Amino acid sequence: MILVAVCLSIIQIGALPGDELPTVMGSPTVRYEEVKAEIRAVFENAATSKGPSAWNESCSRLERLPKDILVRALVAEIAQDGEPPNSRIRILAYTVLSRIGAANDPAVFDLFVEGMSDPSLSAICFDGLVKAPPDRHAEVVERLIPLVTDNTLQSATRISLVRSIGRIGPSAGEAVEILLKLYRNDQEADSGLRAAAAASLLRIVELERALELLRDTKPPLTKHVVGSFGTFIGETDERLQYDLPDEYCNARAKVRQYVIEKLFDDDREVRETAVQVLNWSFSADWVIFHTEDKYEWEPVLRAAMERIATQDPDEVLRGQAREAIERFPQRVEATLRRRQSAAEKKANDPSKK
Repeated sequence: MILVAVCLSIIQIGALPGDELPTVMGSPTVRYEEVKAEIRAVFENAATSKGPSAWNESCSRLERLPKDILVRALVAEIAQDGEPPNSRIRILAYTVLSRIGAANDPAVFDLFVEGMSDPSLSAICFDGLVKAPPDRHAEVVERLIPLVTDNTLQSATRISLVRSIGRIGPSAGEAVEILLKLYRNDQEADSGLRAAAAASLLRIVELERALELLRDTKPPLTKHVVGSFGTFIGETDERLQYDLPDEYCNARAKVRQYVIEKLFDDDREVRETAVQVLNWSFSADWVIFHTEDKYEWEPVLRAAMERIATQDPDEVLRGQAREAIERFPQRVEATLRRRQSAAEKKANDPSKK
């Protein structure tokens, strides 16, 4: 009798912290109310708890609940949130919905789209949206395009949205025209938005075509072209330690050649952007290995940087070029470490044996 009484008490007050919610037989309404009670208990705890471990525990407690009922209850909680909303609880609810892959639910899909315009939720909502079936990615892009072109949104929010569209990849083809307009809009005050549009185009459009679109720009946006190419190189750097498709290698070579050319542009800002891109990107392109111990700096790149270091009329740019040259040994060491790490990973990969 005592055991029965304890079980009934747990059902009435919700699960104990860290425990799974007891199975409640009978009416679906009862089960829904019990799930809501557990959600409220987790929310109350999350409102005062701090630290990543407490946050992860809150998410885990909710994820253990029956998914179909959990989704309904969280959507209801978000709808009932007060004004101003409790940001911590709101973020927790969206995080759980994203983690359990709830975007198939129409109501959750709409919540994620709406949340993309909220800086505190945009990353979470995007992660949730891309977990939707690939055949819905085009719909995601269609819903995000009006937000990208909304001038009333903060610039940082629009930049985040543009980058998110790029992360969708080739399925975001519908956004190419809009991204090009953003990129070529010389009235756009925020250069970060134009650079983000360029970087996204490199991820959506076939690489050779993207290079043409970005270079064939009127009025000239050379600084943003160079900067966006640097972003592209940075994103593919890590993949060089594996078998990178020829299209990427060929595109990198063309991009490197273009950026080197811009070291000698008449526009000082363009030259500075090119120096910075070459200083912080192209890490694997700087070194040509003949053997494990015999290597040299890529000759065309070295000659160009040495020329800037000694002949550029701007003292700051000369200093930046000298810094890049001095960092060459560090780049070799970093490249050697990556090569060794890749070799070890390949050796330990059962699928490669």
